[in-house]
Amino acid sequence: MAEGSALSFFGKLRALDLPTADYAIFGSGPLAVRGLIEEVHDLDVVARGTAWEQAKGLGEVRTAPEGDPVVWLEGGAIEVFGGWLGWDIDMLIDNAEVIDGLPFARLEDVLAFKLSLGGELRFVSPAAIRTYIVGAMSTREGCLLVSIRRWTTGPSHRAQNSST
Repeated sequence: MAEGSALSFFGKLRALDLPTADYAIFGSGPLAVRGLIEEVHDLDVVARGTAWEQAKGLGEVRTAPEGDPVVWLEGGAIEVFGGWLGWDIDMLIDNAEVIDGLPFARLEDVLAFKLSLGGELRFVSPAAIRTYIVGAMSTREGCLLVSIRRWTTGPSHRAQNSST
């Protein structure tokens, strides 16, 4: 198992050039990219379609301890899974948020998965994740409201309306 900065793991994954529409980074990756943790042990990736086929071409397909197919890449630093403990990986991938060009599972999904295991989170508390989610939602909603206000009351809107 590798360990190091999340940025080095993200760089290794980016170098694989997998199609971003067919995978999502799960596990500790979404926590790291948002600054909730600093170090990661490895990068868990769920993949389907072309991304899964490409990953299979890069290494041997094995069976993870939980029973899902997995390809270990970069000496185990990146684990590409063809399933995730019965979870709907299409939903995880389709709902992923693209950050700096990489698709990350939503924190809501990571939290739900971690809590479904019944154990404690190793690196960060559920409360810290919830606080981040609520703060991010407030920020997004606040930015949206400011943008709407500017659009509906700003000079460019008035100019557009007067010319139509």
